[in-house]
Parts: sequence; structure tokens; C-alpha cells
Amino acid sequence: MPKIHFTKSAIEGLPVPENRIAYTDDKAAGLELLITAGGTKTFYLRRRVRGTGRMERIKLGRFPALSVEAARRSAAKHAGTMEEGKSVVAEMRGKRASTQTLRQTLEAYIAHRQRNHEMKQRTAADYRDVIELHSGDWLDRPLSTLTREEFERKYNLIRQRTTGEKTGGSVTWVIVRGGEGVARSWARVMRAVMNYAVDHLTDPDGRPLLLANPVAAACRRLAVSRIVRRETFISEDRFGAWLDALDADRVLNPVAADYLEVLTFTGLRRNEAAGLRTEDVNRDAATLTIRETKNGRPHVLPFGPHLLSIFERRVAAAHAFRSEWLFPAARGEGHFVAPGKAVRRIGARAGVPSVRCHDLRRTFATVADAVGVGMFTLKRLMNHLSGDVTFGYVGADVERMREPMVKIETRILEKAGRNPRSAAEAAE
Repeated sequence: MPKIHFTKSAIEGLPVPENRIAYTDDKAAGLELLITAGGTKTFYLRRRVRGTGRMERIKLGRFPALSVEAARRSAAKHAGTMEEGKSVVAEMRGKRASTQTLRQTLEAYIAHRQRNHEMKQRTAADYRDVIELHSGDWLDRPLSTLTREEFERKYNLIRQRTTGEKTGGSVTWVIVRGGEGVARSWARVMRAVMNYAVDHLTDPDGRPLLLANPVAAACRRLAVSRIVRRETFISEDRFGAWLDALDADRVLNPVAADYLEVLTFTGLRRNEAAGLRTEDVNRDAATLTIRETKNGRPHVLPFGPHLLSIFERRVAAAHAFRSEWLFPAARGEGHFVAPGKAVRRIGARAGVPSVRCHDLRRTFATVADAVGVGMFTLKRLMNHLSGDVTFGYVGADVERMREPMVKIETRILEKAGRNPRSAAEAAE
């Protein structure tokens, strides 16, 4: 390693190497200058910690922002610490760990996922909401202060489900706060954020900021990964009450009622349906194009006469209000996003108070099974990716999915005591 006398003019006159090269100062022991092939010049201190034999390399700063004199002073300060047998790297790591907060880590995690196109804005908003709602008092705390025991206490507090009732007119519905599912959702978000800290956050010397994830340890202890899938769906004997409740609610809230009815007859995910635009409905071809999907793959779905009547009503209403959205928001220019109160209100009226939006997707799949829709076709209808290699060889164009869609529509209407058009009429 070449040794020179560090001065401003001497450093400025050093050539840019083809590969990186380091120089040492002949005045300050251990002071180095690293020059990269791009011409970047950075001061480092390389010394052993007295009594341990451990070599440490500490980044001091870049030249010329950091002058030679300032670099020597900084090197002397750190060298004094190391002569006392103290690790400068450990002190730096502890200092960052004592200041890196949960809020900073959450935002860094979201930015990382979005740079890699792994997280949508809606998911990012959900992550922020979950952490702020249940652990807002932790947001400005350093990561190093969050312990496994504290996480376990918080988890057990969230899982203590509380219920209440709210009455509007002649309808009373249940208000639920917390519960096992809510606690598990919060735990999974917290675990993901802390895993990011372990895997990606480092101290100035490039070493991990956190060596272990206390949340992951708590999740293993609490068996959080053992998620019990929700199995709620609307049984066929309640179809009539469900559609009647939608009709009754449509008088005051037509957007929410039509939205929930579309979920019932298509099995779409709540965000997929909420983000539909009028241009996504092809009334001539009787097809619906879902562009924003969970798996990122556009989904074209055929539909029968009942859905056609709903879509015609929604398109006409959107045009009347000059909105691009099939289900516009009550305020602003966005789309409908919060059906929680509506589904609870309608569910209470229909005698299925525990129903949620995703239960309508499960209902759709249950009806599909009842009318004999095969697994390959059902996966296509629900836009599920499959790990089966043979799945890619099975052709499933839009028209081949029309017959099962009409069968599902017909079954729901018949069990509801309504008079659907026949599949033959729908195909004409």
C-alpha cells in the first residue's frame, strides 16, 4: 500500500486508477485514503483494538468534503478509543441502533418493496394503518428497545376481541374490535418489517444493525404462523334474504349495494371490484376486464344477463355523474373503498351478521362447486395462479368460461327464489 504525505494538493494530484487503490498517510498511523475507479476518494482508519487483536476499519468521510486536517483529527479520536481497548465499530452500531426507530424502518421497508415492484400503494397504506392502529405508541421508539416479551403482551392484548352493537333505524349490527385474526395480521406485518431490519439495515461498517428478530421469536412461541382460515360463506338457504337485503339497501346506498352484488356473482376480490372503470365493461361482448389484480395478471371475465343489468345500471349512473369509476366514492374523485359498514348493515338485515367481503368470494367458489365447475376452470374464474405444470397447457378462453359463469348466476338466483333467464337465452 503506497505511503504518502497527505495534503490537499497531493491528494488532488493522485491519478484515478483502473481498479481501486488505497494510500496511507505518513503522519497519522492507520489513516488511509481509498480511491475508486470512479474517482471517489474516501478516508478510512484501520487499526487494531488494544488488548483484543481485532482489526477495525472505520469510514471517516469523503475528500474534499472532509479535509486532511479533519480526517487526521477524527482518526486520532477513534485511535484513542481503540487504545483504551474499546471497539469503535460496536459504539457506532449501538448509536445507530439507539436512534433507528420503528417508523423509519417501516418506511424503509415499504420503499424497498415498492422499488422492487412487490408492493402496491394500497398494501403500503394497509401496513401503515395496521401498525399505527395497534402499535402507534411504538412508532418513534428505537428498534433496539422492542423486546419479545413486550410484543407478546401487545399481541395478547389485540387478540382479546371486543364486540358491541350499533343501531340505525330498524337494523342493529355488531361492531367488532380486535380478535385472533386481527392480532395475526398485525404480527405478520411487524415480523416482516423487523425481518427487513435484520436483513438490510447495517451499521457504518456494514454489519447488521439487528442480529435477531425479537418479533419472529415471539411469533414462533405464540404459533402465529398457524393461521386458521376463515370459512364463512352465505349458505344457499340465505341467498333470498341476502338479495332482498341488497335491494332494500340500494334505495339509500346504490353504490354499496351494487358493489356487494357484483362481488357475490363474480367472486372478485374487494379491491379488484372497487377499482373497476366504466371502460372495463364491454356490454356488447358481455365481458369484464380486471386490470389491477393481486397477481398482476389482467383478468377477463364473461358474465350473464343478471350481471349485465347491474353493469348497465352502474355505467349509466357513472356517466350521469361524469365519473370514470363503476363504483365512485361518495366524496372526491376516487373509487369506492370502504364497504365495511355497508356489509355489516346488509348482513344484519339478511340474517348473516358475520359476513365479510371476502366471504362473498368464498360463496362464489362454493356455488361453483355445487354446479360442477371443475377445479381448472374455477381457478381461471377466480384468477388464481397454479403451481401445477399441466395448468399452462389447459386452454381456457373467455367464451369457454361463459357457461360456468351463467350456471353460477342461475344457481344463486334460483336458490334466492328469483326467475333467471336460462343459459340458452343468455348465450343468444
